[in-house]
Amino acid sequence: MRNWLATATENTSLPVVCELGPPEYAVTHLDTNSQSRVEISDRWNESLQLKALLKETWELAVLTNKRLSIRSSLNSALSHMKNWLIEFPRGDGVSK
Repeated sequence: MRNWLATATENTSLPVVCELGPPEYAVTHLDTNSQSRVEISDRWNESLQLKALLKETWELAVLTNKRLSIRSSLNSALSHMKNWLIEFPRGDGVSK
């Protein structure tokens, strides 16, 4: 996400899908009472957990991108400031 965000242009989207898939894709076990296949996890809840993880990852990517942008701007400003600095040689006659 961080890499995508760093190169994304304005008004673009990063599509992410938490796909449940059809029930046949679920991990199941045989219920001995009903003799039917029963899902062993709550796939809806798992998809919500994935959504929360993706949101957290996105927010971290945005913060990281902002920090990198700020760092880049500061480095650029500092390199320009070096051109403005005037170095005074030691013993220039300035009294302490």
